[in-house]
Amino acid sequence: MHYADDVASEKVKRGKFLRADGLRACPFCRELFVEGETENCPECGIAVRDLQDLPDSPDAERLILEEVGARQIKATIPQAEPLPWRDWSRGRGLLCAMALLGLGAFYLPWAVQTVPETFRFTGADMAHKASFYWSVFTAWLVLFPAAASRRTLLKMHGARPALVMLSALPAVSCAWLLTKSTKLVVKGVPFEYHWGVGFWATMALSVAATLVAIRFGGRLEDVTVRKGSSAGAVLH
Repeated sequence: MHYADDVASEKVKRGKFLRADGLRACPFCRELFVEGETENCPECGIAVRDLQDLPDSPDAERLILEEVGARQIKATIPQAEPLPWRDWSRGRGLLCAMALLGLGAFYLPWAVQTVPETFRFTGADMAHKASFYWSVFTAWLVLFPAAASRRTLLKMHGARPALVMLSALPAVSCAWLLTKSTKLVVKGVPFEYHWGVGFWATMALSVAATLVAIRFGGRLEDVTVRKGSSAGAVLH
C-alpha cells in the first residue's frame, strides 16, 4: 500500500500523469486510483474522492514542516520585521542620544552653593549624600538599551509606556526639587544655593525625551517593506 503522494510522484516520473486531474484517493489510507477504477477503497470500504480535494497527507505535512524548518522560513508582517541596527529612525536615535547626554549632565554642576562659601555639586556628588539622586542616573542608564534594543515597530509600540516612564523620571525628580527652598539655616549657619547647568539640562532633556517616547516607533500604518512602502495602504 502506498500513500497518494508517493504513488503520484512515481507515476509522474514514468510519464503516465503530468497532473493530478483524474486521480482519486482514499481519504483514510491514501491508496491512489484512476478515475472510474472504483467508487470505494477495497481495503477501507470508504468512498474515494478526488485527490485535489483531499488535504495533505501526514507524511506530506511532516515534510513541509521539515522543509520550512530547514530554510528557517518565518511568516511575518512588516511591523514585525526587525530594522537594521544602523537604522536610528522612529525615535531610536533621539532617545539613545538623549540618554547619553543625560548621563553626561549628571556629572555637571547641579547645585551651586553661594553662602557661606562657594561650592559646586554635581549630580553624582549629591547622590553620594542622598541615594535619591541615583534614580535619575539609573533612568538614563536603562533608557539607552531599552530604546536601542527595540528594532521592530510592534516592540517599539509595546515599549512606549516603559520608555515614557524612564524618560519622565528625571524631570519629575527635578520638578520635586524645585519645590524645595534654596535658603537653609543649619545650626544657626545660613546656606544659600541655586540650581546649576546640569540640573536644568537634565530637566530639558527629560521633557524632550518624554515627548519622543510618546511617539516612539511612529505610526504602525507607516512602515517600509522590502519592496516599496505601505504608506497609505490598508494592512491586514
